[in-house]
Amino acid sequence: MAYFKPVRIDIHKNIHRYLYIASKIVEYDEYGDPITKYDDNGNEIVKYEVPERFKFNYQPISAESDFREFGALASSMQVATIRNRDKYLNKFKELDVAYLNGVSPLGEFENGDNGNYRIYAIRDQNVLIRVYFIKRVISDRNGENV
Repeated sequence: MAYFKPVRIDIHKNIHRYLYIASKIVEYDEYGDPITKYDDNGNEIVKYEVPERFKFNYQPISAESDFREFGALASSMQVATIRNRDKYLNKFKELDVAYLNGVSPLGEFENGDNGNYRIYAIRDQNVLIRVYFIKRVISDRNGENV
């Protein structure tokens, strides 16, 4: 006779997932102004550092206040809650590329190619940091969205 063994689910275990973040490289001229380079089609050439691996709790936006703040963008956004504020303060910048939901930088031609999100906003709060990510729209060579 088989006995039913209920599965114990610990909701506080494994809520952290791995993600990678590649910081945007910014070059400055002798006056301290950022230098922006463009390709033949007028698109900005952006270079990123080697992605760094982190383990954070991130998830799709679900708070009503976030929906009011971001509006239609909220459906394509995720938010990471970082509890170790002192360690990660000023570590990330807006427009840095992120690799979320199991996407990895392995096998990419240039740093940032495989990134599927970018940092949209960073909210420094009293004891934690909330980092908002927005889904990247990647275009093919003909300008069509992929």
